[in-house]
Amino acid sequence: MVASISGASTGTSASTTSKISQIKPEDFLKIMLAELQQQDPFEPVASKDLIAQVGQVKDIQSSMDLSTTLKDLAVSQKLSAAGTLLGKEITGINSDGEKISGLVSSITREGDTIYLQLESGQRLDVTNVLTVNNPKPTVPTPDTDAAAESLIKENEESTK
Repeated sequence: MVASISGASTGTSASTTSKISQIKPEDFLKIMLAELQQQDPFEPVASKDLIAQVGQVKDIQSSMDLSTTLKDLAVSQKLSAAGTLLGKEITGINSDGEKISGLVSSITREGDTIYLQLESGQRLDVTNVLTVNNPKPTVPTPDTDAAAESLIKENEESTK
């Protein structure tokens, strides 16, 4: 029975490989127990074969754990990269294939996808960003200068 499982996992059929990759370690243990219960008592499974099967179960579990860890790491990296884009002007391709631009106002996560929310209300998958620019600084106007001077004077007077 083990030979048929091993053979199926190395086959060329994509659907067979996909089905094998969906088997959980618990399923392998159930298969091993069923095999032990159904074995011929006059030709029992060699202990080295049983140890090899247990090793395969451990390898599969380790591989699944590593895959999950790498997936989580990739999402964290995308989230971190997206954080550096807050307040930046970006250009990218949205889900409709249209080129959009705008200032990044926030970041959202849906599942494993990280979206940049633009001030215009549009959103963009962080993997579809084409360019990133620092926004142009605002030029002070007489109104903003007067307001700043007023705040400075108020602050100076309150600290006296």
